[in-house]
Amino acid sequence: MDDEPEIHAVTRLALEGFRFDGKPIGFVDAHSAEEARDLILQHSDTALVLLDVVMEEEDSGLQFVKFVREEMRLPLARIILRTGQPGVAPEESVILEYDINDYMAKTELTSARLFACVVLALRGYRDLRALEATRRDNERVLIELKDKEIEAAKVRGEKEAAEAKAALAEGLSIANKRMKRDLNAAALIQKAFLPNENLGVPGVKTGWTLESCDELAGDILDLIVLGDGMLGLFVADVSGHGVPAALLAVTLSRVISDVDGPGSIVKVSSGDNRRIVPPSEVAGKLNQLFSWNDSTQQYFTMVYGVLNTHTRQLDYVAAGHPGPLVVSKDKSIRSLPSDGFPIGLLDEPFEQNSVTLQPGDRLYIFTDGLTETMNKQNVLFDREHLIEAMQGLEEMSLQESLRRLVEMAVEWREGEPPEDDLTLLAIELD
Repeated sequence: MDDEPEIHAVTRLALEGFRFDGKPIGFVDAHSAEEARDLILQHSDTALVLLDVVMEEEDSGLQFVKFVREEMRLPLARIILRTGQPGVAPEESVILEYDINDYMAKTELTSARLFACVVLALRGYRDLRALEATRRDNERVLIELKDKEIEAAKVRGEKEAAEAKAALAEGLSIANKRMKRDLNAAALIQKAFLPNENLGVPGVKTGWTLESCDELAGDILDLIVLGDGMLGLFVADVSGHGVPAALLAVTLSRVISDVDGPGSIVKVSSGDNRRIVPPSEVAGKLNQLFSWNDSTQQYFTMVYGVLNTHTRQLDYVAAGHPGPLVVSKDKSIRSLPSDGFPIGLLDEPFEQNSVTLQPGDRLYIFTDGLTETMNKQNVLFDREHLIEAMQGLEEMSLQESLRRLVEMAVEWREGEPPEDDLTLLAIELD
């Protein structure tokens, strides 16, 4: 949907001969919002909409998004916004206020990026349809089996009712297996957002581990290469557990890891250059983007820092999160300050801290899933126990030390299952 004929021609040319899952794709062109409404009514199975904002009106495209989502109730269709006037529809406000799936400026839209966006969108549509089909099948199975149970009880007595209950249990088992399979698939998608094992940053070794207490984690972490020897460090812990916490964690990961995009909050344009945003400003921006909502009642704690690998200075914000620990080459351990409040609770500025690390120092950032691990005597594996446990770990490699800390937490639980996600991120300076 675009009022510029050349945009239609370029799009068709870029995707000429394109096939998805072995099948060709079909195009339907609309040059106005009114024409687009007529066409979407005829093609309610549309998988992907490439949408301009400014046409007859400045917000024609955005009104069409509302029509698709609210009036036609098509939540599965993927909508990618392409605009030549980003000032009219700023990325951040549009993403927050409208149910779109991607935002691209036409000036940055190469054939390769268009191809990648289309492939990702079609994959999302395919997977969402599969999940919806599974959900409907599960509901149908449950209804049919329950009806059978009632009928058996009426007609054939207790024996037939028992058989129907067994069938119902089997049906529920099948439904649970399907749900488990879908959750495992979602967990794999979530793990794809975690950092690569080798970032290739000179003078810095990195290691991390994330142990989820459920299929999906509410913790998230990232290592962000900002350029010019600057490395971003990020660990967050979303309130709650399960799917809601995991969805917020993945959304947060995508926002924080966007370095070069026009909507990046960690690196912004400053004249002809791009400026690395201080951690306190990043925390303030996240506090605006994820402000308190009475319906979801979600918030998160985090540590976000920027390490200058040349000067070894770390600037960071600890927003309601446990303060990091520094293990020096002389085996001394010191705690770094943590004096902020969680993201999404208060409209207040965040205080930024700085520390200069030394060669051989190790920095450990962790979530409270480690220090709030409890044994059968209701004693916490608190910060004091953690510092004591870290004595001697400097003889191990960085990743081995993380593995040992997780083992200690498991031993502390004395066989009990974890009640919270446990995440550790560590760096070591050469």
